[in-house]
Amino acid sequence: MTQSTELSISQIQMQKFIGEEKEVNLGGAQLKTRILPNAEIIVGGKKHINLPIQVPVKIIKGTPPPSIVGIDFLLAGKFKFFFDPSSKESYLESED
Repeated sequence: MTQSTELSISQIQMQKFIGEEKEVNLGGAQLKTRILPNAEIIVGGKKHINLPIQVPVKIIKGTPPPSIVGIDFLLAGKFKFFFDPSSKESYLESED
């Protein structure tokens, strides 16, 4: 039996999404996502990045990881991403 969980996203926020819901597998979970075009991401209060992001709208199965940094985000911000799972440490570096 498949169980799905709706995420708490307001109807106003949902109106900004484009495209059909798309099923994706992410970190051991199955999710339905939609696209939020031209999202503005602010890093450290001074680095502004605009790009479309895929937003989870429903959990179909499992528990997704808290967040995943995408390659498109790293390229757009010209960031380096460092992750050490044994010490549970991760960080971004920027040349700006």
